[in-house]
This record gives sequence, structure tokens and C-alpha cells, in this order.
Amino acid sequence: MIIALSGSQGSGKTTILNELDRIGYNVIARKTSRSVLEQWGLSLEDVYSDHERMMKFQDAIFDMKYQDEKEKYPSRELWFTDRSYVDILAYSIMVVGSNPKCSEWLGWYYDKCLVAEHNYYKRIYVPRLSTDIEHDGVRNTCSVYSRSVDDVMRGVHVRVLPTNVLELETMMLDCRLEEILETVKYL
Repeated sequence: MIIALSGSQGSGKTTILNELDRIGYNVIARKTSRSVLEQWGLSLEDVYSDHERMMKFQDAIFDMKYQDEKEKYPSRELWFTDRSYVDILAYSIMVVGSNPKCSEWLGWYYDKCLVAEHNYYKRIYVPRLSTDIEHDGVRNTCSVYSRSVDDVMRGVHVRVLPTNVLELETMMLDCRLEEILETVKYL
């Protein structure tokens, strides 16, 4: 069974996953978009310069994520993963959504992501922290962008998939971990 940590960039998902891994939990921690960029030998700017490439990039992210997780869906073991399909959908909406040439693809991708989202036992939504985002060549450092992605993710979780979503209430990273551990204590 997989629990997905969902949230925009800079919310602390990686920090939480690293700590869960450190204390002995199973973690799927691959940074999928970075891995696809590495495989393709392209920068994010290269990908975004062509709408066909943007859609293929989003498809590759989905496919890699699915491959990383598929054997663990039926497992009775507890696994945590970085991002949910709603996360990759939200980024697709933000990046590809304004391009009318991508409208049909985006509708198809939306449905595909929501179907895949049902593979998770639970989703834990990690609200965005108010800290600055480190420039790493992939993440957008603009706080307005991060808040917008956060709003899209939260909207899809709340409107479309409201069950099995836990939204962390605290902004303190150590308290977030405690809240997650309390949630999974009896699984």
C-alpha cells in the first residue's frame, strides 16, 4: 500500500521522506521530472520551448512514476512516495493548460491521472511553507507560482478526490512528521 505525500514545491515533502527513510519506513523518492530531464539530456527550458515536447515530458513523468510504484500498489507493506498523480496533473495544468493546442491532451491526461490516483491507499497533503525555494534549475522560485500550484492541487484534492486525503495542520516540519506517524500507526 502506498501513501503519497502531495504538495507544491517547497512544502517539505523531500525533508519528510528523508526522515521517514531514516527511521526505517519504505520510501519511493525518485525526483521524476529531474530523472526524465536527465534521460532526455534536456533542460526544462528546452522542454517548454515546444508544446509537443511539453506533453511528451508530462507523459514520461507519469510513466516513470507508474513504473516506480506499480509493484507496490497491491503490497501489504507500507510505502511512502514523493508526489501523487494530482501533483503532476497540477503542474501540467499550470504549464500546458494555457496552450489551446494542448486542450484535448490535457483532458485525456486529467482523466488518466485521476484514475491512477486511486492506486494510493491515502494521500497526505503537505501545505506549502513560506520559505524561499532554492533555485535548482527545475523548480520555479517565484512564490506566486508555488502558491498557484498549491491552490490547483488543493482544489483537485478537495473537489475531485476528497476521501482519503489528510491535510497536515501544522507548519513545523518536526510536527508534520509526528502527525504522519500518528496517522499510520495502526496500518
